Amino acid sequence: MRKMFKINLIGIIITLVLYITIWGGILSQILLGGLQLICFLTICLYFQMLTQTLKTHLVTYGILTSLTILLTCLYPDTFFLVFFWPFSGVLSLYFLYITYQLKSKGYEEV
Repeated sequence: MRKMFKINLIGIIITLVLYITIWGGILSQILLGGLQLICFLTICLYFQMLTQTLKTHLVTYGILTSLTILLTCLYPDTFFLVFFWPFSGVLSLYFLYITYQLKSKGYEEV
């Protein structure tokens, strides 16, 4: 779990640095989202081993991420994308918090 947290942290730092050039940050945020989805699916394989609090966080993250992806695909106009662009950044930080909690609670096998 430490590796997953570190990879996530490095991805967020790279994304923030690339926001110096707006387009670099946007493209990096898309890649970060893909990375976080892969990590999320990997953590879901160990769902039964997690505490109830972590399960709640993962379900919440999954629902919010699914809604964001669905609504972005259904309404791809510029106004809607500009509205959800910062929200996906907040979701990235929320997933970083989840991986930090997993790391700090000692889930090394996840």
